[in-house]
Amino acid sequence: MINYLEDCDLESLFKDNSIYRNRIFNEGVKIAPLLYFFVYSLVDYAIKNKMDTIYYQTREGETFVKVFDIIASNNPFNSKLPKAKVMEISRMASFAPSLKEFSIDELMRMWSQYKKQSIKTLYKSLNVDIDSYTKYFKKYDIDIDEVIDEPYSNERIKKLFSDVEYKKLMDKELNKKREKFLNFFEHNYGIKNEKGSLLIVDIGWRGSIQDNLAYIYDKKDIYGYYIALFDYFNKQPKNVNKKAFIDDIQVRDNVILNLITLLEWLYNPGTGSVIGYEGNKAIRKMKDQEKSVIEEYIKPLQEGMFEGVKVINEAMAKKPIDVNEMKNIACEMFKDVKENPSPEIVDAYYSMVFNNNFGDGDEILKPKKLSFIDRFNVIKCRNLLRKEDWKEAFMKYNHVGYMKYLLDIAKLIKRKK
Repeated sequence: MINYLEDCDLESLFKDNSIYRNRIFNEGVKIAPLLYFFVYSLVDYAIKNKMDTIYYQTREGETFVKVFDIIASNNPFNSKLPKAKVMEISRMASFAPSLKEFSIDELMRMWSQYKKQSIKTLYKSLNVDIDSYTKYFKKYDIDIDEVIDEPYSNERIKKLFSDVEYKKLMDKELNKKREKFLNFFEHNYGIKNEKGSLLIVDIGWRGSIQDNLAYIYDKKDIYGYYIALFDYFNKQPKNVNKKAFIDDIQVRDNVILNLITLLEWLYNPGTGSVIGYEGNKAIRKMKDQEKSVIEEYIKPLQEGMFEGVKVINEAMAKKPIDVNEMKNIACEMFKDVKENPSPEIVDAYYSMVFNNNFGDGDEILKPKKLSFIDRFNVIKCRNLLRKEDWKEAFMKYNHVGYMKYLLDIAKLIKRKK
């Protein structure tokens, strides 16, 4: 199966390896099949399910739709392709409009995943100005910066949500957001809450935006296609149907799970996150630092990916392979990326910086390289390694490959015990 990629001769695209930016480009060429096979399988799914439009959700969808455009320019399918549209949306922009009311029961769709949260982060997640509600938090002795464990069972939070005046004001906030959302989607996409099907595509991982859409458009059947899907935190709406490209459970749990933040970073288009809607326009937010880092590391990677995609698509038009073969090749490639990451991919991974405004409000910012002395501090390395999802990347980035042998020995001792 991998021979198919050798026949594509992706290496012919490689640039002078003595220049660092070229080396990043070349790594993009190497991993281009992961991007191409995912989008190809999506289009195949849309055609088989007779979907006339694919909605590519921001942010990563803006990268995926560029691959669709390449496929459309030299159609390898023996049928007409569906239309492609970028859907400006995010968890933050869609969550508040999807709530029936401002109540603990409704917010459990968020709190089931984020079991610790401050009031300040809650308001960030809802994209509501917190300053207008300060008197209510003081009334119930709530510090807005206090991270509350299981807020749904906290007595002060319960009292706050039982305040009739406060709840009435918050319900008005949600109604405004729902109205702006509905107006934006009808004006820009012609989408209304009426019978029909809607196919959206995103990177993954639980399809929470799809769930939000399903609550807003409860008369529609909402289909979603993802790189991978993990166990759901909430009961699924009746009108959702979700499909994953990587459906091998072992690969999903032992490989993809470790690469989640890497994939989100690799496919980041550098256009910012949608936080809400005003006057039928999407409002986006992005850190300046994120933009500059994307320009340095991610853009050359994506340039390599897109050039590789063009070559693979030409080969598919002449000698196609089926989606199951693509999945097998992708699984092998994902394993290789995880276990044997290149220095350029590792550098890109550790360059990442962006805010997760929804849920926990954390800033994703990878730590700096360990100093020469710290590399030999086994306890410090072990503690940092425990916090890192992608351990192979940590060891390569910090030149502490010896930790792998120590971990293997620890596992062996544990098994014997």
